[in-house]
Formats: sequence, C-alpha cells, structure tokens
Amino acid sequence: MNLINLPSSSLITKSAYPESNGFHREFPNSGLSTDMICRGLKKQNLSPEYFEFSTKNISLENKIKLFKEYIYAYCSSGLPLILGVSIQDFETSKEKGLHAVTILGYALNKKEIENKSSLISHKLNKIYVNDDRYGAFLRIVLKDNEFEVEVEQNDEVTTQIDFSKEKYIPDTLIIGVYHKIRIPYLMIKDICLLLVDLFSEHLIDKKLNSVADVIKAFEWDIHIKENFVLKNDILKRRISHKEKYLTKSLPKYIWSATAIFADTQIFELIFDTTDIDQGTVFLEFLPKHQEYSKTIKKYVKDYFESRFTTKDVKKDSASLLWAMNDYFKKQETYLENLNDLYGYLKIPSMIKSEEMTNDIIIDHCEIRLNKKVDKKVFFLNKKLKDNLVYIWLIDKEGFLCIGKEKLNSRMGHPTLTNGMPARIGGEMKFNPSNNTWKINPFSGRYSSEYKSQEKKEYVNNAIIYKFSVFFPKEKFENEKI
Repeated sequence: MNLINLPSSSLITKSAYPESNGFHREFPNSGLSTDMICRGLKKQNLSPEYFEFSTKNISLENKIKLFKEYIYAYCSSGLPLILGVSIQDFETSKEKGLHAVTILGYALNKKEIENKSSLISHKLNKIYVNDDRYGAFLRIVLKDNEFEVEVEQNDEVTTQIDFSKEKYIPDTLIIGVYHKIRIPYLMIKDICLLLVDLFSEHLIDKKLNSVADVIKAFEWDIHIKENFVLKNDILKRRISHKEKYLTKSLPKYIWSATAIFADTQIFELIFDTTDIDQGTVFLEFLPKHQEYSKTIKKYVKDYFESRFTTKDVKKDSASLLWAMNDYFKKQETYLENLNDLYGYLKIPSMIKSEEMTNDIIIDHCEIRLNKKVDKKVFFLNKKLKDNLVYIWLIDKEGFLCIGKEKLNSRMGHPTLTNGMPARIGGEMKFNPSNNTWKINPFSGRYSSEYKSQEKKEYVNNAIIYKFSVFFPKEKFENEKI
C-alpha cells in the first residue's frame, strides 16, 4: 500500500461494495460485512486472511488462546488487524450490536503465569485498537476470557467523559497481508511443537534426559518479520559467520520462530512465507546464543541423520519436517568445513599505508601450504634475529600462510594474503626451554572479533591439521590467552 496516497474513509467504503451494487447506496449504510471488508482489502492489493472465533467445536479457552496467537504473530510485524466484535454492556451484558476496530498494538503480561505456556503469545493481556467511536489507542484488557474496555482518564490524552464500560466479545479477525504470503501461522506453530516432541523423545532414548528437559521447556516466539528487520537484528548479534546469513537471499517476509529458555534466546528458525507447503519452506537455523545453539544444532542434526524416516512421520502430514531434513542432512561444502575449523572468512579490519606500494599491497608470505608436497624446501628457523617474528594465518582456501615480520613494524598479516580475506591468524614464537613453538591468535585485523574460546578452538585445529602435518618433527602448543 502506498502510504503517501492513503485512501480516504469514503473511498475505502466505496471500494468495499461490489461493482454490481445495484440500488444500494454506499452512504448512508448500516456498516460493512466481513465479505465487504475483505473486498476492500483486495482493492488495496492486500490478501485477506480470515479467522472466525465463533466456531462451536472449540472451547472458549482455546478460542482466546488462538486469538492471542494470531494477534501476536501478525501484529508483531507491524501488520494492522481488523477485529470484529460483539459489544455488550459491562453491567447488564445486554447486546449492543456488532462492531469492527483496528488492532494497532498489544502488551504482554510481565508476571509469571501459573500455567506456563510453550508460546510467548499466550502472555498477551492487552491490545490497543483504533475505535471510531472513541479514537485511537483504546486499551482493551483481557479478563476472565472476555475483553473489557478501559479508558484511562487523562486530559492530555482523551476528553471522553460519557464513556460506559463495555465488553468486546471477539468474533472475527481479518488481516490484510502481502499477497505472496502463503504459509499460514498454524503450520509454523505445529512444526515447532512437533519438533519439541520428536527431539525430546530422541534425547531421552539416548539417555540425555537433562537436555530433553531443556527442549521441553522451550517457549516459542513466532511472528512474521521483514527481510531487512531480520538482517539488522543479525548485525547486532554476537555470533560467528554473520556474513553467511547477511548475504543469503531471503524473501521479503519470513516466518521467525525463536526458541527461548529461561528468558535466554537460544536459536531462531526461519521459514519462507512465500513458498507452498510442499516446497522447501525451511530456510535457516540461526544462532542467537552462540554456545547453546551450537549444542542444540548438533542434537537436531543427529536426530535427522540417525532417526528421521518415513516411518516416523508421513510426508503429507508434516512436509516442513522434510524440508528441515534436507537442510540438516545437507553435506557441508569444503568452504563451510573451513569455517568450522578455522573461523569465518573476513576482510582485514584495515590496510595500513605502509603496507601499500603503488596501490598494490606488498606480499611477504614466504610459504603457502595446503599439502605435504607443497612444503618444498622450508624450515622454521628457531634462531630468528631478535628483531623478527613469524606471523601466520589460514587463508580463504584453507592454506597455511607463514611469513616474517619485524618487531614494532607497521606491516602485518594482510601482507601474507595481498590484503585478501582470511580466517584465524597470529604469531609463532619458539620456546627453547621445552623445545616447543607457541602458536597464538594475536592478529588484530583477522582474529579480533572471535571470542576467547573460539580463538583457542581455531588455533588448536590449525596446530592439529596444519602445523603438525607440515612440520612433523616440530612440537607446537596453543599459547595461553
């Protein structure tokens, strides 16, 4: 919708009437029906999602829960929702008629709920609506499975003085969504709850009951996000491999399902809202807490690789599971494996002017090793001149690059790769007391963004898979950070 040229109220009403309106007048009228509201949304290039809460085969408690879920899932993304209600007098419960309001926002109960739910949306206890009888931001408070309207008496906000308390009994909910959104909320909710059941059962079978208890205690935050909102959020996270997620092509709108344990966000599942339910709907497993999500991902991957079969779940009843199965069983590429072993690829944080000659960075790399046959004639000098130190890094293709740097020099690790992106890097120092080379990750321009544990892990991998392989007669150890 073009926010600059918003349609007037009268134009919206006219667009809601069928073209073959006949003898009916648009003004005055007794109100718009559900069908007319949906027609008006279509005229604004929006696709109406319609939910009816007056169905007889669902309890009032479940109806209210579903009501909360839909409001939270769609309103969190900034989508306006039209709520159809039956209005009753608060004191006498006398019916006043049907009415429609626009939901603009909501509030969550900050207190602990006695019967804890697996969905964050069930904490919703207030909504804020635009009611043409009273104005914008009318507060509606959920109480005893009914909706009681309350207006705070504040002269700076409202001048309403003849306000009578009313109950709003929800009847219908109409959401105008982007026309390419095809995957419904219930499908995402069902897959999250199903995953909890399947994974916890799998973990219990493996005698990992404590981990299963964590999985079963997950709270899910499920709502629609725009692509740019997700990527701005990723930029702020303290996680590895941000480039992988930021450069991934995603649809305009995605379903986000975040798993929360003890008020800590663990990971986020991303689904394509624009696909069909038989398609590749699952897009990505995104870490929110680096260490916890890595552990959970390992168990999830193990479940799909060792247990998930056609006997467990029928494809036509849980197609999203099959999309996740394809994702977690996918073989890692060589570059993805390098990311896990030596850190993600990153450009140097800066290039110093001293490292440039005629706009071309100087190459001080003395040896670039990836196979034993690459070694040729190169030996680590245990008696370097006092003003020299070895520097090393793992480059884009996984090669071990080694060179020399003068102490107090302003030229460093980018000179090993001609200024190109690389992974972990640091220094090598020989300790004659135990005849061992100490390897550290002290490259400020390639290693600074890693956490201490990550640096230790990547250096250990470099020692095992690179240094010890190419220099088998030498001893190496990870220098304490």
